[in-house]
Amino acid sequence: MKIRLTTLTFALLWVPTFALAWQVELHGDLAMERLSGQSVSALDAGFVAEHGALKVGWNVPIRADLTNTRLRRRDWDERGEWSRLLPTISWKRPTDDGRLTDFQLRLGPTSGATMGHGSIIRDYRSALLVDHFKSALQVDVDAKGVGLQVLIADVTQASLIASRLFFRPRVGAAKAHGLTIGITAAADRKAPVNNRLNAQGTAVSLTSQLPDQDHAPLVIAGIDVSLPFSINEAHHLVPYVDLNVATVSEGGGGGVHAGLWWSYQVADLSL
Repeated sequence: MKIRLTTLTFALLWVPTFALAWQVELHGDLAMERLSGQSVSALDAGFVAEHGALKVGWNVPIRADLTNTRLRRRDWDERGEWSRLLPTISWKRPTDDGRLTDFQLRLGPTSGATMGHGSIIRDYRSALLVDHFKSALQVDVDAKGVGLQVLIADVTQASLIASRLFFRPRVGAAKAHGLTIGITAAADRKAPVNNRLNAQGTAVSLTSQLPDQDHAPLVIAGIDVSLPFSINEAHHLVPYVDLNVATVSEGGGGGVHAGLWWSYQVADLSL
């Protein structure tokens, strides 16, 4: 539950003498929240500065327990939570040939990272739980013929690391109609394997949001193939197949994932 008291947003355009334009936004938010059984006041203030493809932001949420007027200790009791003091940095350059970007870098909490077709890493969120904050590092490179994706889920511990290398083979002097082959590897040093149970057979919770779990190293590797089709300028289809294998201390397994990605671009929508 969150009751917002005030919200302040201020934007300005700064043009230095050397003709580089920065768009700067200052923001602040003061609210009362109910978190994990505590009534807290929350001050969320910071700034975002943009210049072309570069975006830099700094934002530190400060929560105080209303019962004792002290900072909420649970926000700072883990190593990863101190990474909230780091600035959020993203650099993204679009291209002119239909691809989303040829380079992207992001440092900060991620709200939905997906690698490849999502059969190994899909919609990963590093700061999903309010009591367990993590800053992730994402790098995406696409140089037309070859590309690389890297995800480090927690920069303070690097417990989950994933990478995908993909390339588009050529047949003679031309590309094979967009055929893409990818190789993915992911490793989690502390993957949860089961919940610990008490004498009554119910799960034991360390906090209201995180159960007490047994962990083990997990490694997943996979190969994927996709072949995009363009029916017309607005209608696109991408059938794909993924083959993955996983190994963990108590065993492992494998599987095949096939799917069809579809998109239709609406050129003109009048409301």
